[in-house]
Amino acid sequence: MTPKAPAKNKPGGDSLARGTIALISVQIAFMAGGYIIHFYLGRSLGPVQYGVFGVVITFLIWVEVSLTGGFPYAIRKFGAEKPESMSAIARAAMRGQLIYSILLCIIAVAASPWIAALLRDPSLTGFLRLASLDIPIFAFYFAYNAVLNGKRLYSRQAIAMSMYAVTKVAAIILLVMLGFGIKGALVGNIIASAGGLMVAFLQVGRLQEAEPYPIRRLISYSGATATLSVCFTLLISVDVFMVKAMSSISAEVGYYTAASTIARAPFYVFLGISMATLPVISRAASESDNSLVRQYVRQAFRLHMLLLAPITAIISGTAVGTVGLLYTNQYSEAGPVLGILITALMMFGFLHTLYNVMVAYGDTHTPVLGTTVLIILNVLGSVVLVPKMGITGAAVAAIITSIIGFFVSSMICKRRLGVFIPLGSVIRIAFAAVVIYTVARFIPLTGIELVGLYIMLFLLYGVVLVVTGEIKRIDIDKVGAAIGLSRKISKPA
Repeated sequence: MTPKAPAKNKPGGDSLARGTIALISVQIAFMAGGYIIHFYLGRSLGPVQYGVFGVVITFLIWVEVSLTGGFPYAIRKFGAEKPESMSAIARAAMRGQLIYSILLCIIAVAASPWIAALLRDPSLTGFLRLASLDIPIFAFYFAYNAVLNGKRLYSRQAIAMSMYAVTKVAAIILLVMLGFGIKGALVGNIIASAGGLMVAFLQVGRLQEAEPYPIRRLISYSGATATLSVCFTLLISVDVFMVKAMSSISAEVGYYTAASTIARAPFYVFLGISMATLPVISRAASESDNSLVRQYVRQAFRLHMLLLAPITAIISGTAVGTVGLLYTNQYSEAGPVLGILITALMMFGFLHTLYNVMVAYGDTHTPVLGTTVLIILNVLGSVVLVPKMGITGAAVAAIITSIIGFFVSSMICKRRLGVFIPLGSVIRIAFAAVVIYTVARFIPLTGIELVGLYIMLFLLYGVVLVVTGEIKRIDIDKVGAAIGLSRKISKPA
């Protein structure tokens, strides 16, 4: 049966292709900004202080993810299903977001001494409390972003996200340069949230008066998705906490933070795919159009693999040189860890996409349960492996956990929904990734010469995909049409 063609977008909304490209582009810019911040702090603060910053910011991200995965998630889902009720849904969600974010901020500030004690470093208390002041501001920045996403105004959402990224880089670097150290970096993060909120508010405009929307429905759904977001973020962050709690060498936390920062960046970049596909998958699922859901999922998976595989292969193949280029040679011990972690985060990225499919169908219980089990496996793996292998043991525990989670979840999706990854594409993309990884391993360049090698490897990856038939003329035409470079779409041979 031929999948039904996607419905045309409503006036004012961006197409899925254009929206995905816009969000991925801004996520790449955001990643670049994050790289600049972390590489600057790594060089200026040194491994010990940079490790402290890494633990604090990881804690903040973990706390704030409940804000991004709760009411904003509900705005995107229900707003996409009922566009005519977007204003009512957004108003109800904003009220819930206000109460929840203030309560969460109070709890985080009060719990900071206990968290610092758990991580065996009482000096973290003040930093954790300062970082927690960002919570209410970031909560509304992301809520307004969700309104733009639910309305499929991806380009406007990209503008707001860009302002957040630019402000974050400028504020953090300036305050650290002025001598404020870790505290300056955390204040800069707060300033960035305020700047992003201002622009997002202007992009949305004043929400129209509307009949009250039943907030209980939003709370029920938001509670489930927030729990999933918190659990999943802990899943990809718990290794940092384990290294902090178990390592007796302070600098090792800095090394692991450096490796983790580089490894996570591609994962966060390609969340743009999930942000763009969730509204359309939810809409198709609400209409019981399973053939269209399968079409969207296969497209999202293929795009995810096409983009993540080469980055993973290149960074893994040049791990030691990449760390030296970005953080200087004093972080060279992070190289072997990075080579493992980058693959683990790729698998976590695939797992996240599968969870998105389940959530679009209203199943949040399976992802929450699965993530909880994986967290326990990750912690137990670190407890066993870190004493034997040092910080490399935490990375090994992460990759084992990610592989188990992906394969179990893919089987669940296949059995329940008839959704599975395109096997032919997996084989061809994996082959291309192995080719460039092998080439990278046999060309041990360092320093700025690595940039030229990265470019060569990406070109080689593209050539292999074209030769194997994974990339066709129609794919190139679709990308060109999405960004306005071409209006004609070639028919497949």
